[in-house]
Amino acid sequence: MPSTTVPSTARSIVAALTEAGVGAFYYAEEKVILAHPAGLSEATVFARPHVMLTWQGPPDGQGDGMKLEATAWVPDGTPDYALVGTVYTTATRAPLAEEAARCARVVAQWFAANPRSGAAGTSP
Repeated sequence: MPSTTVPSTARSIVAALTEAGVGAFYYAEEKVILAHPAGLSEATVFARPHVMLTWQGPPDGQGDGMKLEATAWVPDGTPDYALVGTVYTTATRAPLAEEAARCARVVAQWFAANPRSGAAGTSP
């Protein structure tokens, strides 16, 4: 089985989420990032509310053209998920580091405000 290469843009977004106190990983099967409360294992993410991040822009994440979107999902019977809503969407395209940090802060706030997410100090 070939190893998964994580795009540099995804690595930068995951790093911003981690810095904001959110767990995250690149989900190669769908080519998205899945964010979850820190401390949960990747294996448990699919059984809990989570945030899916997608991006558009230059493949290397350079320049001012990055657009991120974060949507919240809850399990709706295996293997289905129900869309809760949009957590974040880029208002004006910006450099990757700036946009990833802004999005990560909003995603962290969403987990803190949604007790069902399993974030620290809340009930799943």
